[in-house]
Amino acid sequence: MSDLLLLRFDSADLPEDERFRSYASAMVNFDVERMDAAPFRAAAKVWRVGGLVVAHVQRRTPLLYTRNALRIAQDDADHFYINLHARGWVQATTGRGVARGGAGSLLAIDMRQPCSFMSESRSQVSIAIPRRLLAPRLHDTDPHGVVAEGGMVPLLGRTLEAIVASLDEMDLSHGEAIERLIVDLVAETLTDAMRSPEGRRAGDAAIVDRARAYMEARLAEAIDVATICDGLGVSRSRLYRAFGDRGGVLRQLQQCRLRRMRALLENPGETRAIGELATLCGFASKAHFARSFRREHGLTPGAYRAQCLKAALEPPAASIEAARAFGETVRALS
Repeated sequence: MSDLLLLRFDSADLPEDERFRSYASAMVNFDVERMDAAPFRAAAKVWRVGGLVVAHVQRRTPLLYTRNALRIAQDDADHFYINLHARGWVQATTGRGVARGGAGSLLAIDMRQPCSFMSESRSQVSIAIPRRLLAPRLHDTDPHGVVAEGGMVPLLGRTLEAIVASLDEMDLSHGEAIERLIVDLVAETLTDAMRSPEGRRAGDAAIVDRARAYMEARLAEAIDVATICDGLGVSRSRLYRAFGDRGGVLRQLQQCRLRRMRALLENPGETRAIGELATLCGFASKAHFARSFRREHGLTPGAYRAQCLKAALEPPAASIEAARAFGETVRALS
């Protein structure tokens, strides 16, 4: 048996009612759900290859894998999950939207970002690659949610199939060399997939979505470009490039703060002072907020709040007309 082998799993070794539960319990970074009620069948081998974890999984049952913000906070995993579907299909939902791939497709997941994906993989190779090994090779691209089929993906697929077919013959002395081979080829494949105009646009959109979510969750904090870059794990130049046609990073941060303030001012149940609300939304002072708000909307925050309150207290025109019609009907009866 190979010194690299960590785990061998075969659902046939277990009672029927324990097969799926046992398989799902091994997916420590995901919540796993069955997509149908058919009998569950799966077999897997998992190897530790240098700093990587490589798995070869065979199953027919469609499954849904979900990784939400709570699980991300709980397990603090910091690696990329690369999944090559040799036979079967995959459909992933991330900040890029929905992407689907068939047999031979590659799915890339950044474990620091939420995602869900469905797959039916009669044969798949999955690789967990630590961020420190792969991120420096990606030239500031964000591969999260990429589903790729062409380019270098077929070469990667054939190479991975050959590697997993040989791992049982390998020992620990081969681990680092195989690690380098896998990381080199995965990095080149992902970079190639992201090089197309569509890939670049999708990558920019994904970074913008992540940055906005990061900003909105921390509006009261003194965040700046450096803070956002650290939080997202991207370089300053990559962040600037993603926001290049959106008015810039700081402009977007200002817009997030103004949107939050508008929502608070429009709420008739929100009675706190404008200065207090401005501080909660991250503005340096009430005066700074007032200038920014007036420049954006053409009136002061106080006037805007009064306008919204008046609109909330007045019945809509349709209600006024209905009330008038009802009154006239009642008068006609007497």
